[in-house]
Amino acid sequence: MTAVEPADPAPVQAQDGFAAYAVTTRSGPHVTMQAGVVQSGRFITTTSRDSLKARSVRAHRVAAATVEQGDGSTEVVAGPTVAVDLRHPEDMLSDPAGALIAGPATLRLAGDQLEQLLGYVEAAGRVPSGWLPHNRVLLVTRIDRSLRVEGFDLLDGSGDWTPELPAPSELRCTSDRADGSLPELPEDVRHLVDVAAPARLGIATPHGPIVLPARWQGGDRFDVSAAALAQVRAHLPGAGCATFDDSASRRPDRKRGVMLRGRLDVVEVDGSRATVAIRAARVTSWDGFSARTTDVDRTP
Repeated sequence: MTAVEPADPAPVQAQDGFAAYAVTTRSGPHVTMQAGVVQSGRFITTTSRDSLKARSVRAHRVAAATVEQGDGSTEVVAGPTVAVDLRHPEDMLSDPAGALIAGPATLRLAGDQLEQLLGYVEAAGRVPSGWLPHNRVLLVTRIDRSLRVEGFDLLDGSGDWTPELPAPSELRCTSDRADGSLPELPEDVRHLVDVAAPARLGIATPHGPIVLPARWQGGDRFDVSAAALAQVRAHLPGAGCATFDDSASRRPDRKRGVMLRGRLDVVEVDGSRATVAIRAARVTSWDGFSARTTDVDRTP
């Protein structure tokens, strides 16, 4: 894949109503797409009880998400997270208020995502048992910090991400490595990686993983807000990921995505824009209910 000049310098947004959702794994941030709702100062989503996201929340108790606003900006929310699961009620004790609003939030989520529910009905014969309602849990993130970005500009924030608080330090380049390329991608998701498509970068911070809107520049390069990286104290160089998806179909068996996981480096800072390079070590792709992960072969 060769470098390409973007038609628009700002990250583009998806219009499917899904949020990019970041959790912690042993290999770094993990970002996939989730239907979610913000209610009573919390971001709430649902997942299979045995999913990686649910296991991560039980182990690390932190998550982050992006929420696209009607004015074209994106809000990044993060904080302590619990899994609301009647099989494990003790997990709810760290946020009892979050557990109390789980029921009303579920009803609102169902109303907001009626099209997605119809999609499940249409795909009923193909839905794995682990995805059925009785095998799902709610993941409830108490929002104690947030950022609002538009393009590469940091507009607002809360908690210790408040822009009025000075960023910990000026963002600096952490590598001068030459342009590289992305690894070979599975044929069924290769088309998702496009300069006109929304990209999301999963980045490690002292408080846990976050996800920022980004724009793919071709090769292994992504542009992202320099101010946002500085404000969240991004661990760069460090483990991270880049995710592309197509969640437009209401049917869950027709949603596709690809996530590249590896090491992130800041290779250039130009005003409000930082260019980050990814050296991918693993590629995870999904096609409906099927997902697979392969290691990147870097043998010369």
